[in-house]
Amino acid sequence: MLLCDSCRTKLEPVQEPWCPRCGEPYLNAYVPDNDRAAASHTCPRCTANPPAFETARSAWLFRGKLRETVNRLKFGGDLGGLRPLELLFAEAFGWQAGAHRGAEIVSVPPAPGKLRERGFDLAHRLALALGRAANLKTAAGALEPTGAGVEQASLRFADRQKNARERFQAGKHRLASAIILVDDVCTTGATLNACSAILKDAGAERVYAFTLARTVAGEAGDR
Repeated sequence: MLLCDSCRTKLEPVQEPWCPRCGEPYLNAYVPDNDRAAASHTCPRCTANPPAFETARSAWLFRGKLRETVNRLKFGGDLGGLRPLELLFAEAFGWQAGAHRGAEIVSVPPAPGKLRERGFDLAHRLALALGRAANLKTAAGALEPTGAGVEQASLRFADRQKNARERFQAGKHRLASAIILVDDVCTTGATLNACSAILKDAGAERVYAFTLARTVAGEAGDR
């Protein structure tokens, strides 16, 4: 197991102050009188272009042992971290997801070939774990990869939103009015935003996004 009890205590939670809409943490913000909530404010990006999702939240910063575990799992084939990550995600968001009674959970699908290459879909596994914890259904196939577009990591922010819209499409599943969108790592939120817009175009009324981790500006990530 890559995430022992000692390693878990070293994970860095994403916490206020943050943008209440997209959940981007303000790591170096001044916190008056230790009131972290008072230092939260809508970020310039969400103010200028409100995202399609209602809110987006990430459990931990994509650093240290968590980043190592995810990368070894996704790119090194080390499956020892898969179950621990599922449990961590379910523990972090089970109660929040459970508050949305009747919602369905939808995961961001991998690019064509990635599932065959890796043998697992991390976002889908996280979604299933969350569904069990929150007693909610997981809607398989609600989002599908189109095979178009390129990997987000190769693009500047200005190009990520258009590219993300090209990469995904709605499936034939009839959606619930509330959707919980799940992915593994969030960088700029472009993928979550694009998928939320697609789901709303397909009939969803509200989308709440949850990710395992959030990258920090200047540090590696692909979403």
